[in-house]
Amino acid sequence: MELALNLNRSELKALIKEAVRELIQESGWEYFFKNLPYVSDVEMDDIVARHGKPDQDAFYSEALEI
Repeated sequence: MELALNLNRSELKALIKEAVRELIQESGWEYFFKNLPYVSDVEMDDIVARHGKPDQDAFYSEALEI
């Protein structure tokens, strides 16, 4: 199947910019999550002892598929 697109120069440039932004954003998050240090249960218990448990209403959480 052949697909023909009629894009002028500015439309093509905008399309490429959007694709590059998406790639940078996706790879940036992957890099960020891969470089988070592991926290053991002992370390987490120490953090909670020093700073208390976080207020569940004080932050936003979202699951991301990587």
